[in-house]
Amino acid sequence: MVKRRGKVAERAEAPLERVSINTCGPFPASREGYTQALVIKDDYTRMSWMIPIKDRRDCPEQLQLWRIKVEKQYGHRLKAVRIDNANELTKHF
Repeated sequence: MVKRRGKVAERAEAPLERVSINTCGPFPASREGYTQALVIKDDYTRMSWMIPIKDRRDCPEQLQLWRIKVEKQYGHRLKAVRIDNANELTKHF
């Protein structure tokens, strides 16, 4: 057993209570022209979503569509978002 120093983050207690969002890429272009990806992970369910995007400027629109879909699916509202200070994400949170 390995002991870790510092604080251990408490896990969320409900779906969509805390969600981590990152952008990845650029990658070689797909047939549809996607070169990047938006990766979202729910801390409670450990569910991950990868949304292909053509440009980082597409992030806000894709996040809105994702949010509407998963809030209906889980019956919970998005409460907290963890991001890595990427410019395309910090403007909208």
